[in-house]
Formats: sequence, structure tokens, C-alpha cells
Amino acid sequence: MRLPKLKRKLQKQARSEYAKGNLSTEEYNACIALSENEVELAKFNDRIEKDVNPWNRADGLIGADWKTWLANLWDWFVANWPTILQIIITIAPLLLEPNNED
Repeated sequence: MRLPKLKRKLQKQARSEYAKGNLSTEEYNACIALSENEVELAKFNDRIEKDVNPWNRADGLIGADWKTWLANLWDWFVANWPTILQIIITIAPLLLEPNNED
């Protein structure tokens, strides 16, 4: 992420969390000081890119392929089939009623 964007995000998040009461005054001031220091902000950005960004980690996107996703969907469908069938049986008569012609 570019440093100006990270600076804005860090300041915005710090203000938000401080307003919610999740950050103390000292922690808020530390976040603002970090965002103003270019060298420390660059180190923080490097740490985010190495440790947090899943695209840059070998273990970051496990199971994100289509085959695994579809297998999980199928397993969910099979596990919930009785409930799905019950819903279909309940709704089907409502949809299949003939029109009453006068």
C-alpha cells in the first residue's frame, strides 16, 4: 500500500476507535505519531505486507480454489437436504395451484 493511503487509513481508524472508546489517549497519540513519521510508517507498511496481506504469504489463501469451494458447497447441500426438501414441499402446493376462473 502506498504510504499516503496508509497514513489516511491509520488516522481514520485511530479516530474511529478512539471515538468508540477502544483506544486510550496514549494509544491514539501513538497511532497519530506513527502516521506522521515517514520512516516508522514505511516499517509498519512492510510489516503489514509481510504478515497480514494474504496475497504475499504462502499460507494466506488456503482453500481458495474453485474445486474446494464447490466441494464445500456440495457438502453443505447434502447435509441440509432434508430441510431444503421440507421447504420445497411446503412451497410447491402454493406455486402449483390452478387459477380460479369465474
